[in-house]
Amino acid sequence: MTTARPHPIYGPPALLKNRAVQFLLLGFLVIPFFLPIPQVLRSNPVIGMLGDQVHVPLLAGLTLLLYWFGPLRGRLGRAALAALICGGAIEFLQLLVGRSARFEDFLLDAAGVGLAVGLVRWRGLGRREGLGAMAVIILVLAGQLYFLPGLILASLRAADIFPVVSDFEGPQDRWLWSTNYGAVTEFIPENDGNTYLRITGGPPGRWPGADMTHFPPDWTDYSILKVDVRHRSPGKQTVPFTVRLDDFRSRRDHVWISDHFRATDSWQTFSVPLGNRLVSQETRQFEFDDTFKLLFFLGDREDTNTIEIDNIRLE
Repeated sequence: MTTARPHPIYGPPALLKNRAVQFLLLGFLVIPFFLPIPQVLRSNPVIGMLGDQVHVPLLAGLTLLLYWFGPLRGRLGRAALAALICGGAIEFLQLLVGRSARFEDFLLDAAGVGLAVGLVRWRGLGRREGLGAMAVIILVLAGQLYFLPGLILASLRAADIFPVVSDFEGPQDRWLWSTNYGAVTEFIPENDGNTYLRITGGPPGRWPGADMTHFPPDWTDYSILKVDVRHRSPGKQTVPFTVRLDDFRSRRDHVWISDHFRATDSWQTFSVPLGNRLVSQETRQFEFDDTFKLLFFLGDREDTNTIEIDNIRLE
C-alpha cells in the first residue's frame, strides 16, 4: 500500500497550478546560474556588486517549487535538502560556462533555502519562529552589504579618474582596498592635501600586502603601470615588494603576472610593463581587456616592514 504524498501546508499561488507555468518558472530559477556574465555587467559598480545576491531569491524559489510540486511535494525538509544539493552542484557545473565555484555563493544559496523554510513554517503553520528566522537571515544579508554605498561611490570615482588607478584621495577609496595575510593598511593624509597608502606586514603572514578591485577593467590602451613607492622600515636600505595583476579568468585558473622591486626610503617611480605578456606560469596570455585585481606584497618574510604607495596610474 503506497502512502499518499502530503499536501503542502502553505500552498502555491493559483497561477502556478498550470503545469506549463511550473516548467517556465523552473527554467527561470535555474538557467541564470549557467549564463556567462558579460564584462559590462561584471564591471558595473552596482550590478557587479549586487549580482551575487541573486542566489538568495533563486534558491528560495527553487525550494518552494520543489515543496509544492513533484516527488517532494509537501515534504519541506526533503525539498530544502534537495535545493541545497542543487545549489552545491550548480556551483561546480558553472565551471563549464566560464563561471567560478565559490563557497560564498553556496552560503547565499543556504540563505535562500532558509528564507523559504521560514516562510512555509510562518504562513503554513503560524509559527512565529519561522518569521523570526526570516528576519534574522534578512538582517544578516543586509548587514553584509553595509559597505555597498561606499563601495559604489568609490567605484564610480575610480572610473572618473581613470587612467589614474588610485590616488587615495577620494573619501570612499578605502572600500576598494583589502588586506592580505594580516597586513595593516592606513590612508595617510599630508598637509598639502595629498594622501598615500601605508602597508605594514610581516611574520607569520606568508605574503602580507593589500589589493584593489573595482577599477575599470580594460587596460588595452596602455603599455605601463606606474606607481610611486618608498619604504619606512628603520635601519634598512631597501625593502623588497611585488606588484601583481590578476585578470578575471584568474579566479578559475589561478595564474597572474607579477614583477619584483626594491623600495628605498625615498619616493621612486616603479614601472610594470603591460602589453602582450604571458602569465607568470606561462600557460596563456594575460587578458588586459579584463583586468580584475591589483596586488602589492611585501617580499621579506623574516621581518616586519612598511612601504608607502601613491599615484598608481596607467600610461
